[in-house]
Amino acid sequence: PVQTGPVRIGVLLPLTGTSSIIGQNVKAGIDRALTEVNSEKQRFQVIYEDNQNDPKVAVTAAQKLIDIDNVDLIITTMSGASLAAVPVAKAKNVPVIGTVVYVDITKDYTNSFQMFVSPQSEADAFINSIDTLGIKKVSILYTNNDYGIAEKDAIKNSATEKGVQILDDE
Repeated sequence: PVQTGPVRIGVLLPLTGTSSIIGQNVKAGIDRALTEVNSEKQRFQVIYEDNQNDPKVAVTAAQKLIDIDNVDLIITTMSGASLAAVPVAKAKNVPVIGTVVYVDITKDYTNSFQMFVSPQSEADAFINSIDTLGIKKVSILYTNNDYGIAEKDAIKNSATEKGVQILDDE
């Protein structure tokens, strides 16, 4: 069907809770871009939902955006919440753009897109850089959350391939 009105974009963000600073900043950026893009004609309508950086809340919010708000596209942030929302969008064939770092939300859904490089790409670049400098031993200090663990595992994988010894990780 031909789009007759504005494209309806559902945006899942942590607008409250411990990650709200991220959600509020992303929202401010989207709002600013909308002002420019919609200055002459409303091309896009954005409907925000608070995912609280909680996968369960993200599922419910994605269902609302799709079933009640009839969005054409979902933009989501925060990897855990994004990963939980993708199957909801996939079931209704709603495209997803994830501004996520460590979760490959595109793995099981060809109509989803990831905006950041993968942990493995970052790790490969890091290990290649230290290998070029002749460094053969490193320790890893990481944040103990999904993102930090994914980065640590990717660095270990890349280090093994390049013969760089991991002395410790914590």
